Amino acid sequence: MELCHELPSAGHQGMVRTMAKVKTRYQWYRMTSDIKAFVATCSVCNKNKKPNRYGRCPMINYHAGSPMERVHLDFMGPLPKTKNGHENILMLVDQFTKWTECIPLPSQTAEVTAQAAINEFFSRFGYPFEIFSDQGRNFESSLFKAVCDLLQIHKARTTPYRPSANGQVERQNRSLMDAVKMLCGPTAR
Repeated sequence: MELCHELPSAGHQGMVRTMAKVKTRYQWYRMTSDIKAFVATCSVCNKNKKPNRYGRCPMINYHAGSPMERVHLDFMGPLPKTKNGHENILMLVDQFTKWTECIPLPSQTAEVTAQAAINEFFSRFGYPFEIFSDQGRNFESSLFKAVCDLLQIHKARTTPYRPSANGQVERQNRSLMDAVKMLCGPTAR
């Protein structure tokens, strides 16, 4: 159980994913209850993971009908600076396929953001029909709007001060930060 849950490559995943990893290699009597108890008592998970809380009223869902119909963008950072000088991560998530790209960047300026989105994501997967982001200065700049107009991409944005409106990418941010915290320790943000 330790090998399938606590190694850095395992990332301290939850009970279901740990169970799936263990089942590929081992089997014993009362395996489910043993793994459930092991994951529930993991001190690293208990220190770093937040409890799942659900809202009282469901949000209105938008369902994409094809790949690259709607791509969500968001930044994580600033994080500790890497050897290459990167301290931000641009997260791009395709809503239909849930494909996630994490692009390390030195800053969050509009120029760097637009260049990374085009060179690292759109050049490989094609241009999306719609980009959905928060109201950060980099995404609302005239340069980013001009790029969207030039590439005929519809630009949509979230409600101010409401990160849950861009839930697709916020959930990926949380998953990535959980894995980073498990690898680096509880001091990472």
